[in-house]
Amino acid sequence: MTGVKAMRGIWTFAGMALVLSLVRGTFVHLQSTAAPLAGNPSAWCVGGFRPEGHFTGTNATTLPPNARTVGSWNNGDEWQGEAATNWLPVSPGLVRVYVAGYPQHSGCKLTAEFRHADGSITPVDCPIPDPHEEWKPWSFRSSRGTVAVRLVAWDRASDTYGWLAFSEPFATPFSPLAEWFMFGQVFATLALALTLLWGPGLVWTPREAGGELRAVLVLGLGPALLTAAGVAIWSFDGMARPHYLGFVFVAALWAAVGIRLWRRPPSMEAGVMRAIAVAALVVVATTAKATYSGGPEGELYAGTISRTLAVGDRSDARISFHVVQTAAHHFSPASLDSESYFSPWTFFSRGPLAGLAALPIALATAGPPPVAMPDQPWQPFDSTGFAAYRVVLMTLASMVIFALFAVLVPLVGETWAVVGAGLLALCPFGIHDILFTWPKWEATAWVLVSFLFAHRRRPVGAGLALAVGFLFHPLALLWAPWLAIWAAARGERKAVPFLAGGLRFSAGLFLIVLPWMLAGHLAPRAKGSTAAGQLGFFDYFHMADGGAADWSSWWHSRGMNFSNTFVPFWLHFFHEDHPALNAVDGPSPPLVKFAFSWWNTLPLGIGLLVWVVAFVAVARVARRSPATVLLLLIGPALLMCAYWGAHATGLMRECGHPLLAAIIGLTCIGLAQTRGRFTALVSHPAFPWLQLPETLLMLWLTTLLNPRPPPVAFGLLDPLYFAVAILALVATAWILARARRPVA
Repeated sequence: MTGVKAMRGIWTFAGMALVLSLVRGTFVHLQSTAAPLAGNPSAWCVGGFRPEGHFTGTNATTLPPNARTVGSWNNGDEWQGEAATNWLPVSPGLVRVYVAGYPQHSGCKLTAEFRHADGSITPVDCPIPDPHEEWKPWSFRSSRGTVAVRLVAWDRASDTYGWLAFSEPFATPFSPLAEWFMFGQVFATLALALTLLWGPGLVWTPREAGGELRAVLVLGLGPALLTAAGVAIWSFDGMARPHYLGFVFVAALWAAVGIRLWRRPPSMEAGVMRAIAVAALVVVATTAKATYSGGPEGELYAGTISRTLAVGDRSDARISFHVVQTAAHHFSPASLDSESYFSPWTFFSRGPLAGLAALPIALATAGPPPVAMPDQPWQPFDSTGFAAYRVVLMTLASMVIFALFAVLVPLVGETWAVVGAGLLALCPFGIHDILFTWPKWEATAWVLVSFLFAHRRRPVGAGLALAVGFLFHPLALLWAPWLAIWAAARGERKAVPFLAGGLRFSAGLFLIVLPWMLAGHLAPRAKGSTAAGQLGFFDYFHMADGGAADWSSWWHSRGMNFSNTFVPFWLHFFHEDHPALNAVDGPSPPLVKFAFSWWNTLPLGIGLLVWVVAFVAVARVARRSPATVLLLLIGPALLMCAYWGAHATGLMRECGHPLLAAIIGLTCIGLAQTRGRFTALVSHPAFPWLQLPETLLMLWLTTLLNPRPPPVAFGLLDPLYFAVAILALVATAWILARARRPVA
């Protein structure tokens, strides 16, 4: 199949996302219908808990309509008492209860008791972290032999936070039709994201465009058009419903891409097509993994639509979704509603581009997002737009694969550029952080474009490209000094031209960065926004593993970060008990703690085999051009070690994304310039297959070996999602193996 035929096929399938969104209402009842086990009797719960006994301001957005609740809040936290539901007949399947307050607080408890056919009773304590003043779902599964279930709760605390509340239990029906419908929505939306993010740049880039201009158009035109549509939707307050506007904008752009694709299909080199195909297949794999119902033990927000697919306290995966919520509901960036999403940060603390680019597709395919936090029960494709948002963010992140290819083409040629793109695409960290939807790979893509402009002696363009990366994520600024030096050094080797090149780079950068920082500094903020704007990020320079630093702790934390980042297994053997490796609700098991190394440590993140090769190849480059390695590797690594003091478990997930891309780039340069065993190894068709085992272990080990996966209503198609993810990565390795044959 040629590239144009593949693009036309994806474009056609993308249209199904719009069709399915129009008929979604016909199937939505299959996804949300839940019948109360208690039926209609008013005395469904006995004891002292009072009806609607919860804090007055408790957010009830996630509660089913007309759900009955009881709680121990009685004009304060002091009241004490007990409550129990009647024994309710139950069939094997999923049961869901909504919980508010503080069931994990000392003296408070909520338990589900299962009565079996033989009369025995099995209690299961509510495991979810305290929901606070918000209703959150607790799902559990009744097994075969269970004939009835009841809820038992007590409040024996009279101090602050000594209250809890719960809803009547609901039975979630099994609906294979709903699962298949959502399966279609997931992958049709993926096709739509591929079409609208890649399509405009591919079909409207002039054939005579140069390397850096082509990179900007291919990587930037689609996101720019979607971002413009997102801004328009945000601005049209009251003129039309936002999901209608999203549908119109998306349908118009989809049609425009299709017309151009059929009338004047793009002409692309084989290497370009391979790099884009690899990026697309990686997103297919991560989309299938994200739609698999299970995750690692202790997964953050497990069982909800915004589950992070990772363990730890990092809610960053849904930060950009708060931009979607802010814009869709026409909130001001400095409004109290917007502040509630980002606190203790603010809207201006990170860039808005990822969320604005996701907004039109999320609205067009799913509908308006909730005002409340995205804590609804998990579905493969939810009606709030979070699943669609996740697909768009993963597609955006995958663009870093093409960005690395575009940078390497003028340095080592097309074949080795494909090799470099493949090394990034199949390394464990590369896949993981495409899966984890914070926009650091998007920012890295524009760091690479900035380097390309600087290398081609266009310092103003380099500064502007880095500023675009900054509006995806602030980590881009850590590379400003090194790119400024590179841009200056590419000019004449005299003082005045050198300084002029650096100043032109800075002018392009600060033209965008300074206004955004100034807006964040001057915008009104709530009292709880202690890290408002960009200023909170500068605190990391003088922190030591989460606290204020003195000289001793400062050096100790930086030494820990260095060893945990660059020494294989150092984190696992010497800092396994670090609290940052635990789940938010308790210690993580050893397997989950080991898995953190794929996220924190460079040797495991890049893959142990690639790490050994990279060590040798970068040493070759250092012997020929030490300044290159100093500017692109050693300098940035030292700056990151000096900067990052918030945690000491390694730099990779914090700000190491461009560093990994730089190491892969230097590796390809070192291998392409010489011949030897390592060059023959990496250029051999078998090498992509050697990368796969580590990546597959990272992707599935903690999920498949989770002894307590959260019960979910939609798990019928898990084997299919697993197969799609595996096949997509196998196809990626196959493409990369074929691309290597001319290298040897």
